[in-house]
Amino acid sequence: MHEAKFDGYRSQIIIDAGGARIFTRRGLDWTAKYRDLAAAARTLDVENAILDGEVVVLN
Repeated sequence: MHEAKFDGYRSQIIIDAGGARIFTRRGLDWTAKYRDLAAAARTLDVENAILDGEVVVLN
């Protein structure tokens, strides 16, 4: 068994009353760079959440 490795940007999406914000692992706010992803996160049916993962763009 193996896991496919995709290179991307380690990120956290923070969802709260202020909306959804996306940060790099170094704490840079990249919400504007990931506008579509932030908009999708705002549609999740949660009051508060932190999503930790890697943002990958596939061709």
